[in-house]
Amino acid sequence: MIINSINESADRKFFNKWLRDNYTIDAIIYSDIEVNIVFNIEPLQSIQDIIINKYNSLTIADITTFDVISIYQKRQADGIEFFQEQRAHLYIKLTTSEITMPDAFFIELKLKNVKDYVITGDWLTAQNEINSVIVEGAYTQDINDMIKGFIDIYVTDNY
Repeated sequence: MIINSINESADRKFFNKWLRDNYTIDAIIYSDIEVNIVFNIEPLQSIQDIIINKYNSLTIADITTFDVISIYQKRQADGIEFFQEQRAHLYIKLTTSEITMPDAFFIELKLKNVKDYVITGDWLTAQNEINSVIVEGAYTQDINDMIKGFIDIYVTDNY
């Protein structure tokens, strides 16, 4: 299915979410002149009309407070999961004697602000904060690169 015009006022992520919430699609491909929505089975013309009308009617005002809250709830849940995984990795390093208890406390202290931002869903702020964390002692460049890399990927994929 192809939408033969670009709605400059439409938020692509909002439209993509609306599509995925309401229809089973395989892909959404944007170009400079059209939007190609790939379905496993081409939908009825009435469904295509609904999708086209929705896309063409979108404005920035369609992103409601509820939508923003929903986005941040997901980002917060993702942040809590990420933090739990990092805590587990740190615990394993501690129990296998790769690091000492003081090292673990030092690493946690270095990442406190980053952790606080991630678990509240503020990934962009966490991305900014990780850039100011100084690599030193038990907080190695490898640890910094791994956490920064994950945050960078998350921001790229979700913002």
